[in-house]
Amino acid sequence: MLKRLASPTLFLFTLAAVTQALEPLTPALDPEAVRRVEDYRRALAMERPRVVLLGNSMLGHGVNEIHFSMRTGVHAIKMWDGGVAAAWNHLMIKNVLAEHPNRPEMVVVFFTDQYLTDATFRVHGQYKPRLDALRRPVEPLLDQLAYQKDRRDALAYLITDLWPLDRKREIVKPGVERFVKHRIGRALEMGGLGEVDAAIDRVFADSNLNVALFSKAQIEAMTAPADDRQDFGTLLNRSFLSSDIAMAQRAGIRLAFVRIKRVTAAEAQQAGRAVQNDYMSRYVADLRTYLESQGSLLLDFTQDPRLRVEHYGQGDHLNEQGRLLFTAMLAEALEGRLPEVRGDDAPFAELAQVREPIILEGPFKENSPGMWSAPLPNWAACSSNPRDTYRSVLELLEDGTPLGPRNAFMSDIRSHGAGRYVHWGGFVYFATSDNSDPNTNGRTYSYRFTLPP
Repeated sequence: MLKRLASPTLFLFTLAAVTQALEPLTPALDPEAVRRVEDYRRALAMERPRVVLLGNSMLGHGVNEIHFSMRTGVHAIKMWDGGVAAAWNHLMIKNVLAEHPNRPEMVVVFFTDQYLTDATFRVHGQYKPRLDALRRPVEPLLDQLAYQKDRRDALAYLITDLWPLDRKREIVKPGVERFVKHRIGRALEMGGLGEVDAAIDRVFADSNLNVALFSKAQIEAMTAPADDRQDFGTLLNRSFLSSDIAMAQRAGIRLAFVRIKRVTAAEAQQAGRAVQNDYMSRYVADLRTYLESQGSLLLDFTQDPRLRVEHYGQGDHLNEQGRLLFTAMLAEALEGRLPEVRGDDAPFAELAQVREPIILEGPFKENSPGMWSAPLPNWAACSSNPRDTYRSVLELLEDGTPLGPRNAFMSDIRSHGAGRYVHWGGFVYFATSDNSDPNTNGRTYSYRFTLPP
């Protein structure tokens, strides 16, 4: 058997090497996605966080990491990307966090619904470049679970993963498909790609499929009982979860998982309806039992009545009031489970102590009519930034009275003034309450760092 496999396998490796030497056919990586991964690694190297909060934009817009660090006394940072799911979390844990010399002591993974155990959710389209920027050349578990590549067929798997001409399909296929659709649309005088897609959908509707031509695997998948598809054990075996827990344990990282409340749950709760059905209740109970058996933690906020509809802004994203509330809820729920506070966390302990106002020294620079600035170099690491425009917890006061809104856009400070301000980089940019000149109006300006009530 081994002799029969040796020759074709050797041929395959030789062919892969030759084609790779002639023309490297690895799909071009998205520069923005690559830059973001580099930022994650740089943050680990420079900030040396002890806790990493990992997830999608519901985490990004739902937790203020500075407030969290101040409340817990432990240095924590967020690593998130819009719309990502289990496959992205898996690659972040495997290829960024677990292998980094400054790996965190704890990683808190945020998810919604049952997507923690869905390996195929959001792995195509706009999400694939983000996975490609994180993956290694060979990712057998990702390919098997997320992209359904069957590793049992060794020869087919070698062809798929080692032969660049085969991988070229991922580059060529979308372009060819678009070219053909354009030609068809023009020839038939159809109204663009949308109508071509609609016609294709009609032709290939399920009702038109010839079941007699299906493979055995396709028929088994179609006829599998609903209970089998929804059984937690089945979902677990098809997910990255067991692998992620094992990798984290080997790296000395404790894992916790947070199920986030969506606005639909808040709406149902306030209308007196059930937040989740019997299946989801069983799923969460089974998930909790499994995670606890592995030494991990599950925090489920989906039925917490403190998060209400008025705490949400756009879609499932929390507004600033909701963000501060949820951050406090999260810190409270993790109390006693986080790493112990130590000297490395001193900057955040120091930040929490700045409760009495500190005078903001002038003279103040006028950056544009009505917008003034003052340097705050010692607190640059705690400012807002392009990835998190609501990150800063600095409160600016005029004669002891808080100004605001804080974390305002600079365009709004320039256009409207009236006390708006933002702590950005090593500066605070602000307008006075009556848009007067802070250098001559005789008022005192000061700042402090505040926790939400």
